[in-house]
Amino acid sequence: GETVHLAVSLKMDEDWHVYWRSPGGTGLPTEIRWTTPQGYKAGRTEFPVPELKYDKILKEDSFILEGTALFLTPVQVPASAVPGSSATFKASVSWLACKKNCIPGNHELSLTLPVVSQSTKTRPANKKLFEEARDTLPTPGAKAEHIKLSGSTDTKAIAPGKKFTATLTVKITPKHHMQSHKPLQDYLIP
Repeated sequence: GETVHLAVSLKMDEDWHVYWRSPGGTGLPTEIRWTTPQGYKAGRTEFPVPELKYDKILKEDSFILEGTALFLTPVQVPASAVPGSSATFKASVSWLACKKNCIPGNHELSLTLPVVSQSTKTRPANKKLFEEARDTLPTPGAKAEHIKLSGSTDTKAIAPGKKFTATLTVKITPKHHMQSHKPLQDYLIP
């Protein structure tokens, strides 16, 4: 009945990169498709914060991941899971790795885990890896230190086919800023 997280790690050689879930003007998104046992539900895979890369030849921005990229996926375990049994999870991972040239890649992964009762004391596997993965994720808007977002509409109810106005208000603390659609500096995301 609880949620567990599964991690996939992609380690690129020096000067190589893969692309984020939304690659920008070039590249292809890195994709992870999970197959879970019946009753288990894989949530949306969480991607680390990407870097912005400007391609001078194509004159396009791309969102890339370099070094080691860690991807976390929450999995809801059904309350009907039987302690003492096991659950096998499969991931189909695909990417486009680029340096000067690009090479598509894919790999099939499989992991079998034991099912234990909620009262069983467990020791998380790869605890440090999961901590590192969580540290690379984007900060949720509600927890952001220097920016506060709020939204409103000009009507209480929105009917299909009717027009309405939605307003997004962004408050940024003094001495901080947001980048525009095309950042003028490396490592900033629009």
